[in-house]
Amino acid sequence: MSKFKELNHNDWYGYMHVNGSLHVKRLLSHKDMYEVAESDFVYQVVILSAHTREEALEEIHKFFNKQRGGYQYGKEDEEEQTQNQPKENSK
Repeated sequence: MSKFKELNHNDWYGYMHVNGSLHVKRLLSHKDMYEVAESDFVYQVVILSAHTREEALEEIHKFFNKQRGGYQYGKEDEEEQTQNQPKENSK
């Protein structure tokens, strides 16, 4: 029996980069999350449950707002998340 819970389509992981920016990604395997957690550039990684990427972003902001005593979601976070999204084919 595995010590990890079975993943489902609502699982995401989020992390705070050492520069303070927040990121969320689909949790496809525990290995992906652990590789990010081992990075020298990542402050903390958390598992989230959300139906959409926007919900996952809201959850990670709530989490760090509680953890850090008032982290505020900033425009830099929104711009960085938008830049990291794949471009849609406009054909």
